[in-house]
Amino acid sequence: INAYTNQAGYTQKLSLTTMMIIFLFVVMKYRGRIIRPLDQRWQRFEKILLFYGLSLILTQLFNHTVFSSFALTIGGVWQYTFLFYILTSVLKTQVDSIKILNGLLAFTTVNILFRILSEGQALVQSISSEMIRVGSGAMGPAVSYGGYLAVMITISLLLYRLKKNVIYLLLAALVFTEMLSTYTRGSTLSLILLALLLLWKHEREHLYKHLFIILPLSLYLGATIWEYISLRGSPFSVDMIQLDNVQVRIEIFQKYFTKVFDFSVVGNGIGNFTL
Repeated sequence: INAYTNQAGYTQKLSLTTMMIIFLFVVMKYRGRIIRPLDQRWQRFEKILLFYGLSLILTQLFNHTVFSSFALTIGGVWQYTFLFYILTSVLKTQVDSIKILNGLLAFTTVNILFRILSEGQALVQSISSEMIRVGSGAMGPAVSYGGYLAVMITISLLLYRLKKNVIYLLLAALVFTEMLSTYTRGSTLSLILLALLLLWKHEREHLYKHLFIILPLSLYLGATIWEYISLRGSPFSVDMIQLDNVQVRIEIFQKYFTKVFDFSVVGNGIGNFTL
């Protein structure tokens, strides 16, 4: 379903996954299976989620039609709100949660291996090759692929801590190599954030037990960063800042803040916020 098409012809769509989540929520609601959380902490989170959804619709109205505003926010927040109600209604114990997390990891692993086996892609993708790994439709937009993978690494490490099973560390290593093969800024930032776990001595002691996994990954990471800088330059270099896509982002931010400060009190009206 087309949610919004800009002047350049780029179309944002509601995915099949989103529609399946909505359908599941409607069916569970009809059968009385949706139960609002009783825990006060989850109730506060629910209020924040609903407030964010309503505020997102209002902000979208400034530069989109009413239909596009609602359609875009379905993909942006409401599908996750429906998923929140589904999960809080179904998951009652830690065992239930672990089953869901195992399912997500299994799906991610199958997704990676399927692309390697069916499309003939290498497990370790070189930055100099023509086919840099991007997200498949099943895992969401290509631009968000690194973010999805970062979540899967975090889940793998969590289950490793809970179950003490080395298979989860191997899965984290598999997703780690997949993330590096995307060569995206988001995945690089995600890896930096994940590396912060090593600040805690307890976490380092856990990982040191499995140096046969950590050492090859560290060598691969170092080689990848060197290749990235050699071919694309440092992300902090002057040449990088002069790239067209970077300049476009800087220009958009400048226009945005100018517009906000010019109409900071009464605004400029629905549908008039154009850059």
